[in-house]
Amino acid sequence: RGRGRWCSRSCSGRGIILTCSIVLALFVGALHMLPEDASHQTFSKAKDKSVGQALKKRETVQEDVRRPRPPAVASSILNKIPSDMRASINASADPCTDFYEFSCGRWLERTSIPSWQSSWAKQWDGVTTDVEHKTVQALHKDPGPAGVFFRSCMDTPTIQKLGNAPLKPWLHAVELVKDHPSFMQSLARFALSDMTVFFGWWVDADSVDSSINSFFIAQGGITMPDRSYYLDSSKSMAKRRLAFKTMVLNIMQLAGRTRAEAVDDANNVMEVETAIAKAMKDNTAERDEHGERTSVSELQQLVPSIDWKEWLRTLGCPDVGSGNGRHLIVKNKEFLKQVEALIKSAGYAKIKSYLRWQAVYSFAPYLSFPFEDELVRYNNEIYGISQLPPRW
Repeated sequence: RGRGRWCSRSCSGRGIILTCSIVLALFVGALHMLPEDASHQTFSKAKDKSVGQALKKRETVQEDVRRPRPPAVASSILNKIPSDMRASINASADPCTDFYEFSCGRWLERTSIPSWQSSWAKQWDGVTTDVEHKTVQALHKDPGPAGVFFRSCMDTPTIQKLGNAPLKPWLHAVELVKDHPSFMQSLARFALSDMTVFFGWWVDADSVDSSINSFFIAQGGITMPDRSYYLDSSKSMAKRRLAFKTMVLNIMQLAGRTRAEAVDDANNVMEVETAIAKAMKDNTAERDEHGERTSVSELQQLVPSIDWKEWLRTLGCPDVGSGNGRHLIVKNKEFLKQVEALIKSAGYAKIKSYLRWQAVYSFAPYLSFPFEDELVRYNNEIYGISQLPPRW
């Protein structure tokens, strides 16, 4: 049955091929019967015609490129738009067809992503850059603490001479962590210096009444961008984890640790941060959660390993969550339960490696060039960034 169908198709195909061959032979024969000049002229005319059409089309395209396209929107309307916004507009684009090209086309043509950024947005980054420039101009002349601090950060010759010396007070403080009271002191000191360890915190609009601010406690405490960098089993994420461990190893040696100590630190940091990542919600779920108003006593029951009253007192807000002050909002209570289990099970050796790393990593961008070099290598692997942002 199958063979018969094949034969039928084969025979009809042969007939078509034979017919085409006869037609082609007759056409070639007719050409040979023409005078040589005539056949040559026939092909020449055809060739000249096609080439001429192509050249004419090319000239038309080039002329269209050279000729400015008329604005798709009347100039009387464009002139009503503020000049800084108008500079970004591609007036030749029809906003009814492609509004993005109309509103941002010229900006896209003129703008490149800075080498220290993985992306660049006109609305946020452009405004930030303008504010930075104005702030720097003011700091250069400021005689107060802000100006002194700024100029010390810009004094790169002194920074190179100091090397890892600015880290010593922090590394010494971590070495003092031997029991629960010393751990609590370290935890509060890190929070007071805006270092996120084991969990995150901030002040923001209340989740119920946006007219007031409240104190939030939520998931946090990892170095890499999100939990997937620790948990995703793909080859690309495994490569990034290796880059992270390599950075920890190298930076901890720059901080003064021996290679053996730095290896232990790198392994401990990866273990602790992976445990924290496992306790986290993914970015979408975390963003959608508004959190719950919670009292300090309820938080104490949730995470008894942390003396929350003392922690809040050290931060300068002892009345938060007490009923007499700002509301305390807790996001992802299950995360805090797992952090409680981690603090109990990890042991102080691993906790100290984690604290030590968080201190060193927080200050690394402001230290000597070897620290910067390690950060650049890591950021290039993770984000494709080839240099750190300017110090100013």
